[in-house]
Amino acid sequence: HDIDTGSYVFDSYEKQDVELNMLERQASVALQLEQSIWRDVGLKQDMNVLDMGCGSGITSLFLAEYVHDGFVTGIDPSETLIDKADELKRTRGCRNIRFTTGDIYTPCLAEGSFDFIYCRLLFQHLREPISALKSIYRLLAPGGTVCIVDIDDACFFLYPEPKTLGDLVARSARSQQADGGDRFIGRKLSFYLNSSGYKDAATTIKNIYSDDIGLDMFLTSVLDFRIERLPEHECATARNELAIAYEALNTPHTWGSLGIFIATGKK
Repeated sequence: HDIDTGSYVFDSYEKQDVELNMLERQASVALQLEQSIWRDVGLKQDMNVLDMGCGSGITSLFLAEYVHDGFVTGIDPSETLIDKADELKRTRGCRNIRFTTGDIYTPCLAEGSFDFIYCRLLFQHLREPISALKSIYRLLAPGGTVCIVDIDDACFFLYPEPKTLGDLVARSARSQQADGGDRFIGRKLSFYLNSSGYKDAATTIKNIYSDDIGLDMFLTSVLDFRIERLPEHECATARNELAIAYEALNTPHTWGSLGIFIATGKK
């Protein structure tokens, strides 16, 4: 059957190299934060890990380095991205990892076989988050943990706020919703986990600050992708709004923050 990828379809991107470059930058910027998350949620170095929606495999490879005595499987619906991931694996010479194409709702993976399942910026794109969580539950070993890392647009701040920023953020959120996604998923994750039978469901928020990663990188990470989320007839307007937002770089002392939601549950 056709795989439902919700509001993210990599193979539909015209400029795939630009998107890949952005994914790589995002993964590298977030690495220290993610390593601290893995420590906090109890990821151990000998665990069998699944990176669900692994994309081009950058974060999967970081995970494989982290669980050096364990093993990482990366799964993604895009054959193009899995080919990129395999290429990256060969380049890095990483042995404790494999990549496979598959659908989150009906993955061809052994049930009860993973100690830790990681879902990074995936749930904001899913049309059926509860179905996805039930599928993940089946894949977890008894006592295993799912860790979802995602966003909620209500926890994005920039001040002074460029005059067109609110319109750009709101329009990209509506467009993602029309494609089955949810830019306000963060606040809902604990409820979804509890509703899907998980134990000890908990959600915390860590913030990424412009002071820590630089305002330019902060704006790139939180704004650039929004253009690709919009229908073609809205892109020209959005590019103008984006250009105005980037004028914040010329405003001294501009400050930004983005809340990263970390939700966990156990089988």
